[in-house]
Amino acid sequence: MLGVVVALVLLASAVLSVWILAQHEILWCRIPANTFAFVVTGTKDPSDSSLISGGGIVEVLHEVPGKKLNRSSLNKFEWTFEDGHEEHGLLHFILGVQWIGFARSLRINHIRDRCFRRDDIKGIHSQSNDCKAKFIYYSREQAVEVNGANTLGSYRLDLPFNLLYAVIAPVRAILGMADSNAVLTMMISEKVSNVVGTQEPEYFLQGDAAIKDFSSML
Repeated sequence: MLGVVVALVLLASAVLSVWILAQHEILWCRIPANTFAFVVTGTKDPSDSSLISGGGIVEVLHEVPGKKLNRSSLNKFEWTFEDGHEEHGLLHFILGVQWIGFARSLRINHIRDRCFRRDDIKGIHSQSNDCKAKFIYYSREQAVEVNGANTLGSYRLDLPFNLLYAVIAPVRAILGMADSNAVLTMMISEKVSNVVGTQEPEYFLQGDAAIKDFSSML
């Protein structure tokens, strides 16, 4: 009986130790829901979280419901989320923690978001947010403003878009380009201008039906 009690105490102590280490992101960590994080070589200085930190990426951890990460390619830029279930093990089931590894840390990333907000003073306006984050949302909101799209007859339109999108390739989305939001804005602006330029100004005065048709052409 004493042996069982001792074993239970040791087990509880081990579980508590893992939980405490995970709170400080030592060996283990806890990933918030619908986010992912990069595990990098080396350790970081927690007193200087303003800097992009970490060495080479060795793993991507995530808590995206209904998704698993396809890591079959040697090129981490080709790792993609696909439908399925990620196997994490018993400690994840009990404590919600994931293994980081020895001499490893979570990379601090520069994340830029832009979305539309409504208030009583400014009405609907775009708001940008630049932050340093270890946990990156899998699905995010992105505002795009297309200004001066010319219709036939050179009538200029300003069109705001509020997009919801999913980060299918996590490494490529964050590290593949310096400003992915700017690239997305450019791509949408080009597409919208090509469609708007085929219509007369009167087309856009037809109300909801025109908006529905216009959306289907994009």
